[in-house]
Amino acid sequence: MVDIFRPSDDVSYIVYQIIEMKLKLNKPDTIWMPIGIIDDDAAKPAREVGMHVVIIKYIMISYKQMF
Repeated sequence: MVDIFRPSDDVSYIVYQIIEMKLKLNKPDTIWMPIGIIDDDAAKPAREVGMHVVIIKYIMISYKQMF
């Protein structure tokens, strides 16, 4: 999983780098964009290569809700 903690303007570039890794190494499987970091246009190509994309959630909050 890659958790992106960068400004939304940086997300597209980062996501395309992650997609390249996915295509070469078959990982990572998930991209996580927490609250305030959103790029729906970058999420679409990631999903098209079979990745899970989680937007607008904090990992620790989600973890506490699940467990």
